[in-house]
Amino acid sequence: MTFEPWIPWGGLSFLPSGIWEHILLVVYILAALMLLWQRRGDFARLAWRRFLLFVALLFSPLLFNHLLVLSFPDLDLPPFPGVPLLPPVPQAALIGSLPLLIGGAWLGGGPALLIGAASGLLRAGMTGGGILDPFYFAFYGGMLGSFLRQDYRGRLPSMVRQPLVAGPVATLLASLLRLLSIFAQTFSAGVAALDYAVTLTRAYLGPALLESLIASCITQVIYLAAPHLRPVRAAYRYPPYARTLNRRLLFLFVPLILLMTLVLIYAMTKTTLDMAVADAVDEMSRDAHSAADNIPYFIHTGQGLLEEFASNRALLESDPARLTDCLL
Repeated sequence: MTFEPWIPWGGLSFLPSGIWEHILLVVYILAALMLLWQRRGDFARLAWRRFLLFVALLFSPLLFNHLLVLSFPDLDLPPFPGVPLLPPVPQAALIGSLPLLIGGAWLGGGPALLIGAASGLLRAGMTGGGILDPFYFAFYGGMLGSFLRQDYRGRLPSMVRQPLVAGPVATLLASLLRLLSIFAQTFSAGVAALDYAVTLTRAYLGPALLESLIASCITQVIYLAAPHLRPVRAAYRYPPYARTLNRRLLFLFVPLILLMTLVLIYAMTKTTLDMAVADAVDEMSRDAHSAADNIPYFIHTGQGLLEEFASNRALLESDPARLTDCLL
């Protein structure tokens, strides 16, 4: 791990993209436009002061993405499958997520999505990332705005409105998009692409959580120091899952069933892989014992061959043709 107070600016360059990345890019663009249309009210509420804050946050990644950066080159990430290119080194700009938290809390999900897109474009371009990487930060900002400004009643919505909860949760959810993007980038490798995507996403998750946690702590301190600045001071609406008994039951049992299904899939997959690894190790052990049993015979036969070669004067000739005929 290395710490750099400042990383110089560089030109924008992205990794080569394939057909699946282009397809996913179109999907991401359409999803982002739909979210912006749904959150168009956030832009309508931008008074001149908030508009100035929005413009400042939009350009703030030029500073925050390069200030107080932790790099993790010791993770030793493997190259892309079938391509002699290394992925970008995982980095954590310690205050890089702060503009997204501020934009999500005091401007809304729509402006936060654009701030995240600008931050992701600069970060991915200057570190040599893929063309889909900016959308990770864009949707991360959009989720932060939705979490921090929702005004539903109840303990769970109240917890999600806290930056210390919203930041890490949004990071985990956005990491699923990063997993999908990496898989699309290496789709030509087949099954190995999924394994590589999981490995790379896991390597990026730690720095992303660290960066999100620091920004969440700063925002939470602002909440505590100035309660009047909280975007939602009182919640009046009931959450959609609590409005009817049917929805309450669905909200309780559907996640429970999904969790049980995931646990069963994980248990079956792990058991199958452990059995396959054990069978492979046993087969290798049998082959090793078989080879070890033949070593004495090989040594005895090899010594005889060496003595025969040493006493054969024809092998001392320098003519390649005669040596070949003798050995054959």
